Amino acid sequence: EFRRVLFRSELEDAQNNLDVYKQINDAIDIAEDESYTICEYCGEEGKLQKKGWWKTLCIMHQHSLDK
Repeated sequence: EFRRVLFRSELEDAQNNLDVYKQINDAIDIAEDESYTICEYCGEEGKLQKKGWWKTLCIMHQHSLDK
């Protein structure tokens, strides 16, 4: 299991305006990339690591799972 937010959208109307289409796709790319840096338990800054499954964890939750 990978801990990454993925977005899919239908942008037919936006394709007529390439600037809007690019802005939307850029925002989606940023959100997907940042999902690798947010703890899946509390939303604090985290780091992707393999704990059985891949998980993105902050320091506190990393230590609590190590116990």
